[in-house]
Amino acid sequence: MNERACVGSQGTECHQIIVEDWAKMEQPHGTLFLSMPSLLDASLCPPGTHVIHAFTPDWIDNWKVQRSDASRLCCCTAPNALL
Repeated sequence: MNERACVGSQGTECHQIIVEDWAKMEQPHGTLFLSMPSLLDASLCPPGTHVIHAFTPDWIDNWKVQRSDASRLCCCTAPNALL
């Protein structure tokens, strides 16, 4: 994801974690990890923007490839939950 530079103002840490409920931190989708490597190296993206890498952990069994419509829907909708 490429975002306007105002998102990462000077002094912003490169790595962030977001936990809404500490009791659910280790559950799938319980923690959101964010990284903005362009805070460390501005040459990674166009001027005035930042690179944002975001992910949330899940169990591998939840992502095993199946040919069902349900699994395709899961793989397509899960990333949108991060946004």
